[in-house]
Amino acid sequence: MADDRFYTDKQLLFYNGEKRCPFDENDILSSYWELESVYENQVKNDDAFSDEILQSFGWDFPDLLDDIIYGHLGLKSWLYAQYCHWGGTMQGFPQWLMDYVLAFKSSI
Repeated sequence: MADDRFYTDKQLLFYNGEKRCPFDENDILSSYWELESVYENQVKNDDAFSDEILQSFGWDFPDLLDDIIYGHLGLKSWLYAQYCHWGGTMQGFPQWLMDYVLAFKSSI
């Protein structure tokens, strides 16, 4: 069983519908907020794109398919797609995802 620090029933950790980012632009939290904002407002309702990234994510990370570990499945898939787009590796993503969730938990 995964560490309880990584369980969340919250779908979005940083974006809460704000029109402007509430975090300082030099803070990593602003990057997380931006990723979630794009996911919520552009990606989430694009079924074709969502299916494609979910399938890729499921092949690479079958152990992370649970919606409660590290956040919502659709969001995790989107974050993985963006992480790889910006040069991240499959091997580095689990640690990046843990850092993302811990950043949220420490910000509340």
